[in-house]
Amino acid sequence: MIAENGVAVYSMPFDEVMAQMTNNISCYTCHGADDGNGGAMVVTHQYVNEALGDNVSTIKPATLSCGQCHIEYYFTPEESETMMPYHGVDGMTPEAILAYYDDLGFADWTQESTGTRMLKAQHPEMETVMHGKHAALLSCADCHMPTETTDTGVEYLSHMLVSPLENEQLLNSCARCHGDTDMVAFVRGIQADVTARETETGNRLSAMKDALADAVASGAWSEDDLNAVRKLHREAQWFFDFCYVENSEGAHNTALANRCLDTSNAKIDEALALLGVAVETPAAGTQSATSADVVRLMRQRPATSETVEAEAEAEAGPAATGDATRMMRPRPATGETAEAGAGPAATGDATRMMRPRPATGETAEAEAEPAATGDATRMMRPRP
Repeated sequence: MIAENGVAVYSMPFDEVMAQMTNNISCYTCHGADDGNGGAMVVTHQYVNEALGDNVSTIKPATLSCGQCHIEYYFTPEESETMMPYHGVDGMTPEAILAYYDDLGFADWTQESTGTRMLKAQHPEMETVMHGKHAALLSCADCHMPTETTDTGVEYLSHMLVSPLENEQLLNSCARCHGDTDMVAFVRGIQADVTARETETGNRLSAMKDALADAVASGAWSEDDLNAVRKLHREAQWFFDFCYVENSEGAHNTALANRCLDTSNAKIDEALALLGVAVETPAAGTQSATSADVVRLMRQRPATSETVEAEAEAEAGPAATGDATRMMRPRPATGETAEAGAGPAATGDATRMMRPRPATGETAEAEAEPAATGDATRMMRPRP
């Protein structure tokens, strides 16, 4: 549709685009329309070519093919066009992308209760992989597309994308570097640690957001002072979300996952200090203060039925990793949780398919990607 009608497709109503969709992902998505290209990988998404230009050639085709959808992106304010916030691999770090958005003056939405101009990360798998240890050695296909053999002996790569933890052939390929390591236990351990940290950080982020909302509502703070906290809020949310919505739970790039969470916690601590909330700072690379700690240490406020209930639940001893859905009081459906943009269909947002997440109030969903990109996230389940 984009090839035929141009960027105007991005401004079409979602239902109108979906009515014309027959396949979210097809052979065309990765191989183009030339039946005689011998299975060569082709970049078919115009925004990838537009953003990367000549740097397209610096990324393995079997990675960039997946990266047409499994990336961070935003909708341009002018035409709601899907666009990538960088022009090469060097710009794919969370720090560089945040700087790009800041320079552009971009926000996905403004949170009603805090006034913070928020960013919503999408599903930055390619960016995460490209700055990890495996990028120089492996492509997405190497780890997610095992070799199959037809009845006549012809070998081909399976297009039923799988987790390497659930395929013996792919696990055996890990042994070339990892030796006799129990890779399933090793990776599951990484994922458990990162997921626990995500939950803790999400709970702290939610508590900080509530403290900022109270400061705004009090009318006692100057705009300059509030804006200093809002900046930290935006940044803390961004680094948390960059890790949280990347679907490997730390397996693709453990160092980056922990760096994002460390940075988010540091920003949260700075914000809480400005708000006058005393919270013990966790050591870098470790779990943050528990949800109960955050609830107990939050700023003094009137003992409403909601705060009493939260205190009671905290003292009742939830798991150390925190249970955000239990600890966070129910909130009315307000503009705070408005979705980040109303772009047209349709690769779908991987975040919609993820496990239940901490009730941060920050992780508003981006609508949907453009129609031509397909829904790669559906093909990547189950994930590690």
